Amino acid sequence: MESVAVARVWYGCRPVPLFRHSKPDEPAADAGDSQVAAAEEPDYDAALQHFSDLSVPQRAGEVLVGISSTLGTSRSGMDQLLSPWCPVSTTGLPADDPPRPDGWWALRHVLLEAFQALELARMVIRQEESTNHWGTVTGYELSPDGKAALERGDVAAVVARRLPD
Repeated sequence: MESVAVARVWYGCRPVPLFRHSKPDEPAADAGDSQVAAAEEPDYDAALQHFSDLSVPQRAGEVLVGISSTLGTSRSGMDQLLSPWCPVSTTGLPADDPPRPDGWWALRHVLLEAFQALELARMVIRQEESTNHWGTVTGYELSPDGKAALERGDVAAVVARRLPD
């Protein structure tokens, strides 16, 4: 999965930069420009607008495409799987989290709804494991149905058929 710094929203097969980064064919910025760019926050409002304009099944399809490469490779919860759009710390400690403006919370809500639609539609499988030290650890894997829908490119259609009314 790509790092937060280069998170992308997928429009069909063409990746579109989500967080105001230069295009691959643009010349590299000088050191002063990179310091200014590093200080900029991700554009949560633009991402929120993009995902809000989609139906829940379409959102779920974009989310599954974005997270499919990391499903099953680690025991990541929803928050960590959605971190390309809504960054969280990997330590789980609130003090290590990046800033969370209002747009982050609103985007997170929209993405959580899409992720839960993937669960309801059986595109992902939730697995829980009890441990002595950490309580219950939750992770997700791509289901056989999810894999088949990704290969066919019809995740949104499958989710729409399977969601309850």
